[in-house]
Amino acid sequence: MTTLGAMKADLVEIIGDGGKTTEIAAAINRAIAETQHRGYWFSRSREETFVTVAGQVWYPASHDTSIPKIIRLDEAFVIDTDHNWCLERISAGEIEADTGGTPSRTRPSCYALLGEQIGLYPMPDAVYTIRLHGLFQVAAPASDGETGNPWMEEGYSLIRAMAAFDLIFNLHQDPERAAPHAAVVERRLSELRVQSNRHSLPRRLTPARF
Repeated sequence: MTTLGAMKADLVEIIGDGGKTTEIAAAINRAIAETQHRGYWFSRSREETFVTVAGQVWYPASHDTSIPKIIRLDEAFVIDTDHNWCLERISAGEIEADTGGTPSRTRPSCYALLGEQIGLYPMPDAVYTIRLHGLFQVAAPASDGETGNPWMEEGYSLIRAMAAFDLIFNLHQDPERAAPHAAVVERRLSELRVQSNRHSLPRRLTPARF
């Protein structure tokens, strides 16, 4: 397993400057931040949830850490011990129009996105758990020794190449030396797009024939 510490050591060797540890760490963080929005197959998750509040329609980023991590929301569900309900996606305007005055309160059946907010309709009458399916930001490793972080596994060569280009082009101001790393970035981005498309292709179950 590769780690943040291993990537930092690689970059020291690549740029040939062991005295730039702060700059190397910053370049890695920039690379992760710059590519987060693309959403790769390892960004897909069904693990993000938040809970509703009775009488609250809109849930901002400050309500739960799962909400600001959304890159693309594909589906949302109300989770219950007996049954899970898939929420229908509607426009934020429809929720706005239907929750004026004294709106009814019951289990939500619809949701909408507006900026970094999720709106639910009808207005929840109780606490419900909402499960989100989609693409979410993946946190950078919290320490040099953390294992299993997707950016240091599936995204390792991409982030290393992005950081190397950043350091050589901007810190050392050497475009010629930086060019090969830019080529690696483009190649790895293409490879990750292909991998992500393969993971997202729906498959239909085919009945067995005897």
